[in-house]
This record gives sequence, structure tokens and C-alpha cells, in this order.
Amino acid sequence: MCNPRLYPGKPMEPITATFSVIEEPDLVAPVALHEAFLAVAVGLMRGAMAPADAPPFESAWALALVSGHILECSLKAFLSKAGGGLTEQELINVGHNLSELWARAVRRASLSVLLRRIGQRL
Repeated sequence: MCNPRLYPGKPMEPITATFSVIEEPDLVAPVALHEAFLAVAVGLMRGAMAPADAPPFESAWALALVSGHILECSLKAFLSKAGGGLTEQELINVGHNLSELWARAVRRASLSVLLRRIGQRL
């Protein structure tokens, strides 16, 4: 019922309706692990531009946090893509340890360079 003070003596009629929406099906293609990490790193890089333009006393902590996450995702993209890349579980086990990710990336890059040099000599 409607408010009798606003509409004295006039009961409100019930309103009934139907509504139908037909949407195209969403298509999500499977994404390789390295592509997912790289997409996050690129997205965060765009977002890092705002605190980078702010005065350091206002943005230093935010920029450091975002930069660390960009580095983590970039290293994980490299490590999951590089020949014999790390599995998702291995990357989960490393967690947010940037030192460990960096060390693994250096070892992986050194191994890749070494294997290329060996291949060139054969």
C-alpha cells in the first residue's frame, strides 16, 4: 500500500513486470602463466605513473610497494617462460621473496646464455 498521507483514499496497485537480458557469451581464452604475470606487471606499471608524478614525501611508500610488485611479476613471468620454466607451484613456493626470484632469474639467464654459446660452438 502507498503512504495514505501522500495519496489519501487511493490504494496503490501492485506493479508486475518481467525483464529479460540476453548477452553474448563471454569468451576467455586460456592464458599461459608467463602471460598472466606479464599482464599484471604491465598493468601495474601504468598505475605506477600516478605516484611517480607525486611529490616523494606523499608517494614514496606507495611507489616502493607497486615497484616491488612489478618486479615480482616481471621476474615470475621470465622464470615461467624461460626454457624449463618454473611451474606455478614452484613460483607459489618462492612467494614474494624478491631476492630468491632475482637469484633464480640470474641463474636461468646465465644458463640460457651458456647454452646459446655452446650451441654456437657446435
